[in-house]
Amino acid sequence: PAAQAESQATESSADMEAWATARSTTVQHLKVLAKEIAGTGDPEARSAIIEVQAIIKNLTPPPITPQQAAELDRYLRTDDIIGSAEEVSEELGHPKFRESLLAGLQPLLS
Repeated sequence: PAAQAESQATESSADMEAWATARSTTVQHLKVLAKEIAGTGDPEARSAIIEVQAIIKNLTPPPITPQQAAELDRYLRTDDIIGSAEEVSEELGHPKFRESLLAGLQPLLS
């Protein structure tokens, strides 16, 4: 039983690390994206930056409960703002980020 509990704790830690890495990478990317949007001089830049900041706030850092993981999964898959931010990201020469977040979250859903 002790070995099983230790194995589960290690697995849980690795699962949390996968999410933490995906989240950290994406948050850094979104901060760079917000700065680049600000530099465009576009009249819509301010509202776009607010949307990017909202995405960052919604990316829950660990520890994450199963319920939070499920809510986060739904948010990542269905939120229109994430889709819009990914389009802007691509227009500015950056990769999309939704898939890496979903991949980092996946171990916490099972």
